[in-house]
Amino acid sequence: MTATGAVVLSLAYILGLLVAKLPWGGYGLLVLGVGLSFGIKRVWRSAPKLWVWLLAGLLGLFASLYCQFRTPQPAITDISRLIPTANAPKQEWVVIGDLDSVPRLTRSQKAQFWLEVRQVNSVSGEVQYVEEKAPTGKLYVTVPLLQATGLHPGQLEFWKTVEQFEKRLNNLKNG
Repeated sequence: MTATGAVVLSLAYILGLLVAKLPWGGYGLLVLGVGLSFGIKRVWRSAPKLWVWLLAGLLGLFASLYCQFRTPQPAITDISRLIPTANAPKQEWVVIGDLDSVPRLTRSQKAQFWLEVRQVNSVSGEVQYVEEKAPTGKLYVTVPLLQATGLHPGQLEFWKTVEQFEKRLNNLKNG
């Protein structure tokens, strides 16, 4: 194989990765490779051989399928499925879960930590998340410093209502 053939195969792989998100993108590369294998010699006399173009089309299809296969997808019960679209009305949720990391202080004097989700309830009373299984996943939470005071990894934070949460917050403020 010549250097030109190696460049064609490398570009086919890169192009396959780039078109992975397009519908039928990998198959389009396969068709392009087959088409070029039969028609490129008329335009480019010193073009690589027929098998290089066929292999380039197959390599582009493989790269596209490989990229789609290796891209992580959230599970059906993942907490990220609750995030509304940009134009949806704002909705508030009460999330119950285990602390997964020690809260750390940010530059803006807030606390950040990872929360392993166990249960999600809607504050407005409208049930948007109806599944047989509880939601899973982790949330990266940023809260005011006072709300994270006294929290440690493995601790289960459970507030049945927003009022209970506010009561706990007032207890922390007062003593």
